[in-house]
Amino acid sequence: MKRSDAWRKWINVLLTVMVVIGYLMVILVGDGGMSVSGRDSLKYFTVQSNLLEGAASVMWLMINGRKKVSEKARRFGEVVKYVAGVCVGLTFVTVMVFLGPLYGYLSMMRGANIFFHVAVPLLAMAEVVGGSERMGWRENLLAMIPMLLYGTVYLVNILVNGLGEPFQRDIYGFVTWGMPIGIGIFAAICAADFLIGLVLRGCSGIWRSRHAAG
Repeated sequence: MKRSDAWRKWINVLLTVMVVIGYLMVILVGDGGMSVSGRDSLKYFTVQSNLLEGAASVMWLMINGRKKVSEKARRFGEVVKYVAGVCVGLTFVTVMVFLGPLYGYLSMMRGANIFFHVAVPLLAMAEVVGGSERMGWRENLLAMIPMLLYGTVYLVNILVNGLGEPFQRDIYGFVTWGMPIGIGIFAAICAADFLIGLVLRGCSGIWRSRHAAG
């Protein structure tokens, strides 16, 4: 691990701990806002994105904890961290812009949600800005894959199996106004995901430039 990256070790340890604590809270008592617990929680992108960030943090620690690390492995760890950071960033923005006004911000920050909706996303995005390497358009597009996969499975499941009970399959209510609107909403979310990646890339570039100049 490079000396300049030593601080990231503790950031990734903290991210791992917060994700583990948050998910244990979800399993045992629910997320605090929508009373989701156990395996049912895995159908939410919030939980999936945070677990991805936790896994990415563990991976980064394992890769950079070695005495000798190949450039390919090190770069892979950086890209995965960037993708995970963008995904939890999308969770944060969705809560702040959409779910917060809809369900109330206090509801979105109770229990495990204080970790999954706020603490983990903000810390992960801060690490991307302050510690990640230069990312390009390819990595920006890669960061969209988790949401593209999630949205595809989400919509196909409704098309094949129907809505079921209220919010049984359309858990976010995106298809409330019809499938075309639901597809449009997910397209907008994917666009937002891409923009979040651009913003993080831009802020990271500014940080690197100022750090190099200093």
